[in-house]
Amino acid sequence: MVLKFQHSKLLTTFLSLSIVLGMLPVFCISAKASTPSLSFNDLDGYEWADPALSVLKAAGIVNGTSETTFNPSSAVPRAGFAKVLCSAFNLRDSLYANAPSSFSDVGTSEYSMLNKCIEAAKGYFYCPDTNSDGKGEFNPAGALTREEIVYALVNVLGLDTSGVDQTAAAQKYSVDWASVGDTYKPAVALATEMGFVSGNGNGSFNPTAPVNRAEMAVLIYRALMSGGGVGKGNIFDDIKPGDWYYNSVMNLYNRGVISGTDIDSDNIFEFQPNSSVTNEELNGLLNKRCNNSIPAGTLPVSFASNSSPATREVVIYAYAKMTSLAIPADVNSVLSQYTDQASITESYRDQIAAASVAGIKGYYNADNLVFDPQGTVTNAELAVLLEKTLPSNVVGQVFFDLAPSNWCYDGVMNLDPYQACRTRRKEIK
Repeated sequence: MVLKFQHSKLLTTFLSLSIVLGMLPVFCISAKASTPSLSFNDLDGYEWADPALSVLKAAGIVNGTSETTFNPSSAVPRAGFAKVLCSAFNLRDSLYANAPSSFSDVGTSEYSMLNKCIEAAKGYFYCPDTNSDGKGEFNPAGALTREEIVYALVNVLGLDTSGVDQTAAAQKYSVDWASVGDTYKPAVALATEMGFVSGNGNGSFNPTAPVNRAEMAVLIYRALMSGGGVGKGNIFDDIKPGDWYYNSVMNLYNRGVISGTDIDSDNIFEFQPNSSVTNEELNGLLNKRCNNSIPAGTLPVSFASNSSPATREVVIYAYAKMTSLAIPADVNSVLSQYTDQASITESYRDQIAAASVAGIKGYYNADNLVFDPQGTVTNAELAVLLEKTLPSNVVGQVFFDLAPSNWCYDGVMNLDPYQACRTRRKEIK
């Protein structure tokens, strides 16, 4: 769809990743031989992974090999990755069950926590029954490979790989695409299309190469911060990571502002990004955003909460009021950029001019910049605007015991995210 408000479309790639595994650092930061603030003392050459490690270590999602070392270049055992998935994505449904293992190569006599994690995360791994004994083989000590981590993360995020066109990936990885397992190809193709991975840069993907601990940490961190938040994931079946509005939608969902629509009463929710917002829906969303008390003056005096489509000028008026945008000195001069500026309701002109100065503009119709004051606003457009009204620095919901309705929610969510994650698994009292 075309975003008709002229601002950044949040062209985020899938998980905000465009990395070359094993070749380029994921974070573009300067490498420093000895930095006292690093999470571990052995990150020379892996400083790019420290921002992720700082958060994951504080949250208890990853641990070092000692108090001071992480061993970033070491391969990741499949069992170890299953444990990280359980911790990061709250895969608790079967974590505490005493059922026997589904795998012939995972012990059952001592059903350890690690084995429980394997059982809880089994749905995100490919585990064929090579022994024809009715059970698959998990290969717990085997090194996690590139194709396996892509497959697992695509699955844990609930992305649909059915019908994925593999042509572009096959061309991009022409050197070794035939070596990518048939089971993994759809996930690798989708992840490549959406910018999750980009191979080695020489026409190869190197699918069976081991993933090291530093790479795993960054991938897990980026997955958690992609918009779904810890333990949330994407509940909507009509949007996906990479959509320009995805992070905004998931941030608002995590804060209880939006909930989606269960059209068929089948517990499958849709966001309907291209549907037009009604006045009634706008009023309801603003009410939730403002903790059930919309400040006086946020909506125009003439506004009526009904089933009529919310117009662009009403939505922008509310946005300007909520964000306390400064009214420019010469409103008419600002609005003169729009060929249809005479159609803007007089009582809305100040706020629309303020929003225009702030970068929320109209769109081009042929060669003419128009504001289209009576035009409709889609759910996706409203989500992006509403997120802009949130307090700064909010990166997603990371606490499973803290609701947007709690009096301390905004304060907690605006703490430095690295520090906030220190209590991610602790109750806030």
